[in-house]
Amino acid sequence: MFRRALLLATSLCVVGSALALPASAQDAGTKFEDHLVLVENGQRGPANFTFLDKTSKKWKICALFPHLKDSYWVSFDYGIIAEAKRLGVAVTVLQAGGYEFLPKQINQFDDCLASKADAILVAPISKGGLNESFQKAKDAGVPVISFSNSVEKDSPVTSRIQVTSGVKGTLAAEWMKKHYGAEAHSIIAVPGPPGGGWAEDLFHTFEKGLAGSNLTVAGVRYGDTSVSAQLAVVQDSLQAYPDADVIWGTAPTIEAALAVLPGTDRKVELVGAYENVAMLKGLVAGEILAFPADYSVMQARAALNLAVKALEGEKVGPNYDVNPIMLDAETLKGLDLKSFLAPDDFRPEFSTE
Repeated sequence: MFRRALLLATSLCVVGSALALPASAQDAGTKFEDHLVLVENGQRGPANFTFLDKTSKKWKICALFPHLKDSYWVSFDYGIIAEAKRLGVAVTVLQAGGYEFLPKQINQFDDCLASKADAILVAPISKGGLNESFQKAKDAGVPVISFSNSVEKDSPVTSRIQVTSGVKGTLAAEWMKKHYGAEAHSIIAVPGPPGGGWAEDLFHTFEKGLAGSNLTVAGVRYGDTSVSAQLAVVQDSLQAYPDADVIWGTAPTIEAALAVLPGTDRKVELVGAYENVAMLKGLVAGEILAFPADYSVMQARAALNLAVKALEGEKVGPNYDVNPIMLDAETLKGLDLKSFLAPDDFRPEFSTE
């Protein structure tokens, strides 16, 4: 079973063949920009976001990831690397190896400062765990752009771009309420690793979003977002909650469930908490009902543009919210996959040099 899950995780490819790199970020940006909101002084409004055509110099930028274990983060890596090559800036990518390695990410951040990086992009492991490092960068005049994962309201970053913490939980809950109607279902919830803040926010908004329905959470399990770790989580959860008939969880959770369920007599429906290549393949195959998607590739491209704009002296907003969309069999039709996922032949790259 373990081997089968690992093969599933590593062999999936984007449905519909390879995705060509757009000539410019704006070519693939129109739909993404429609889902981007500027949040400033408590007010939400149009982002009016534009992508740069060129830069004044070859800026040196660090990009920090929690890990690159799954295709969700690989899509962010692709977006940053591809945009850096398009703009002619130098990017070094560092990954901590997992959500349990906050000290390593802090050290990586400090190493970027010591190496005289012009700007730092970071998908933080913890909402507040890097605040001290953020302040060091601010004091040194180094722009910091957080992306994908949330930071605290008062975290001293130059700008942030992400799906507001928990929004994807609400979106999934609302979709399930509409899909199931008055039907009663028992749900196993697996929102992500404990301690970082975002997984807890995701679950709380999901649970709150189910209010007024006959959908109930049988239990919630937290765990590392690797398929190998999620195999045990899914197996244990199925034993602990024998009446549960829906699993809602991280992309690796759903990948693990796809490997585990065929060996059981359980009929369990699957809803993902976010996108990756496996989610897309499962959706097309009818094995997964739906999942939220947050324009990973375009979000990464935009994050890099925010860093370069700050370096070039352009004004950038303090907070950009990405409004995710819920992908199901209907909304998938006609979707431009270049905005969401890396090409099927892309492998993680750690430098543009």
